[in-house]
Amino acid sequence: MNPSQPAVAAAAGARTMKAATNRRFGGPDVVRVEEIAQPAPRAGEVLIRVMASTVSVADHRVRSRNVPKGLGALTALTLGLFRPRTRVLGMDVAGVVESISPGVTAFRAGDEVIAMLGAGFGGHAEYVSVPANGPIAAKPRNMGFEEAVTLLFGGLTAKTFLGMAAIKTGDTVLINGASGAVGTAAIQLAKHLGATSPL
Repeated sequence: MNPSQPAVAAAAGARTMKAATNRRFGGPDVVRVEEIAQPAPRAGEVLIRVMASTVSVADHRVRSRNVPKGLGALTALTLGLFRPRTRVLGMDVAGVVESISPGVTAFRAGDEVIAMLGAGFGGHAEYVSVPANGPIAAKPRNMGFEEAVTLLFGGLTAKTFLGMAAIKTGDTVLINGASGAVGTAAIQLAKHLGATSPL
């Protein structure tokens, strides 16, 4: 990242924020810190002041357009043909609710939260807006922002696949490759659901 890069002009009167952006495909050196327009929460959304985010394999693939063989043509339509469609990466955030839009009752300004942005990205910025009824939850009180944000990618991925297996108390579950973000989360979630290991 290079904070000395020229700032990107926002519309007159618009609030701005710093964000890590990529305007061309390539390695980490294509990422620049720029001044862009701050998102304004729409109806049903929460504006989060970002305290931590992660850099995942998805960020790498979208930034570099380095995808598995055979998917190049298909992903070019999604990621962009000549320039990245997604300028601000970051699939998850931990932060503090800055403001809420009318009708939001589950959160209030000052709440510490974690949120999964998924394919919408946007976490590598000072602020992000997320739907209040989406994958957003209170940050665990016994964890800092940097620790809590690591729960999201692996935890939600593991939860999705374990849900497909309909695990219940007393089931025996073997998790192949029980390491990394998804594997370690899968072990804990399976145990929480009452499963045991065959080993």
